Amino acid sequence: MPGIRRRRGRAFVGAQFDPELHEAVDTIEVEPERDGIVTSEYSRGYKIGDRLIKPARVQVGRSKEGFDNWRSNRPCFCLLN
Repeated sequence: MPGIRRRRGRAFVGAQFDPELHEAVDTIEVEPERDGIVTSEYSRGYKIGDRLIKPARVQVGRSKEGFDNWRSNRPCFCLLN
């Protein structure tokens, strides 16, 4: 379709995760300095001009420390019998 642009290649791999452009569908444990970095792109994203049509589906690196902090700070929704 004319006017629809997609990012060519795997340009998001190695970039900082951006929720405005990416949909995180998976995480992988990485060293702390690579926390929040896109490690793999599962499907490309699409834009028309500056408007995002479909975000890129990506895997994001999470350090063990970052994951443990996230898990301990999130609320717990439990079903009680």
